[in-house]
Amino acid sequence: SGAAVGLEVTDVGTETDVNEDGEEYEYSWVTLDWWENAEDLEEGYAIERREWGSTYWSTIAEVEWNVDDYTDFEVEQGKIYNYRVKVYGFDTIAPYSNEDCAEVP
Repeated sequence: SGAAVGLEVTDVGTETDVNEDGEEYEYSWVTLDWWENAEDLEEGYAIERREWGSTYWSTIAEVEWNVDDYTDFEVEQGKIYNYRVKVYGFDTIAPYSNEDCAEVP
């Protein structure tokens, strides 16, 4: 029904933090933002990811209709990931968003 979703990787990084025991650890993330023109038609969004070079997409999260960003903490340093988002809900049949990719430092 004319729904379209745009997707953009807006942040990617790796940082070092200290846990409760005083031990250092590293964590990495990729943050996605999206926008769509299907006002009031969607129930939510399915966020999908694949590793660079793979053809297999996996759904990593489903979020409510009023959420327009997501941070993926299940990423590894040095890898490249592709992301896409799909609207789901009601009788809306929507195409996938564009794909965007991120290389985790």
